[in-house]
Amino acid sequence: MSGKIDKVKAAESLAEYWGTYAGQHGYADYTDRTFMEDAIYGLGVAINPDEYRFAQGRKRFKDMLREYLVAYPE
Repeated sequence: MSGKIDKVKAAESLAEYWGTYAGQHGYADYTDRTFMEDAIYGLGVAINPDEYRFAQGRKRFKDMLREYLVAYPE
C-alpha cells in the first residue's frame, strides 16, 4: 500500500458509497460476485480515489489487496 490511509476521509467515503447503494435499481438481485466486486471497488476508492478509481484503478487495488492478504493472512 502506498502512503498512509486517511481513515476519516476513507470512512466518510465508504459511508457515502454504501449510503447510495440501496438506491440502485435492482441491487438486491445482484450476484454475490457483483456485490463483492462493488464492495472491493468502494473500499479502494475510499482509501485512495486518485489511485484506485475506474477499471485500471480497480485492478491496481485488487492486486494490492491480494498482496496484503498474503502478507497478513490472519
